[in-house]
Amino acid sequence: MVPANWRNKIPIKYFTLGYLSLLLLISTLAMGQIKYLANAFLLLLFYTIFDLLWTRWERGKWYVPLSSWLSALVLALVAGSELSLILIVLLPLLAVFCKHFLKFGRIRHIFNPAAFALAIVSVFTPVVTWWGVSWGRRVMIFIGIVGLYILWSTDRKRIANAFLASYGVFLAVYFVVNGTPIDELPRLLSNQLVDGTVFFFATVMLAEPITSNFIRPWQQRTYGGMTALAAVLIGYLTGVFIWPNQDPLIYGLLVGNVVAGLWFLPRRVIKG
Repeated sequence: MVPANWRNKIPIKYFTLGYLSLLLLISTLAMGQIKYLANAFLLLLFYTIFDLLWTRWERGKWYVPLSSWLSALVLALVAGSELSLILIVLLPLLAVFCKHFLKFGRIRHIFNPAAFALAIVSVFTPVVTWWGVSWGRRVMIFIGIVGLYILWSTDRKRIANAFLASYGVFLAVYFVVNGTPIDELPRLLSNQLVDGTVFFFATVMLAEPITSNFIRPWQQRTYGGMTALAAVLIGYLTGVFIWPNQDPLIYGLLVGNVVAGLWFLPRRVIKG
């Protein structure tokens, strides 16, 4: 007989750590490149060192939160495989800076740290490839199934649902405005939405515990919808201004983070 509280036996943060680690291993084997694991190890190492030192300087104690390893694994799965040593050091350094310095008040960082680091580096050089989550249908199914469990366990399903629905609607409008025949929309939307990249973004990055911690259901749905709108608009603008190699999902997430935070968080949280 399965215990009634079986899903609480393993805290979701440890489950997510195991999931991201397994996803990294599976993707590495599928791609046949051991360097992916080497990059991940170095990203994890530098992220740990920087977070350890910053926490010691800021709080006067040695403490590495588990969130550091989660963010490092996200960086390893999303950032390109051909990373120089400079980028392997710079990405975790920027993420730790975002986590500890860019805050609403004293306890809540404004931006998703991994997304912030990827966005800053992308201004200067292509870095976002989503290599670890976009290599085939099998990984998409795996990400979708595990992602549903994470959303269910953390009560973030409204965020992901609102994002996916809104993303589909806004993409449809974008395609139609740009002259796409109506009968082509189902195929194009299916290619855009039924994808490991979008599933991973919606279930892991968008639903990051700190930046998506909005209590009311309408706030969660609005956050997901705003992020979708921002992503589509940014995708449009990068084409208009010929700004290649910028990932709309990453920048859309940062816009959603800051707008939803300013809109929904109590003044006492924002002011600290």
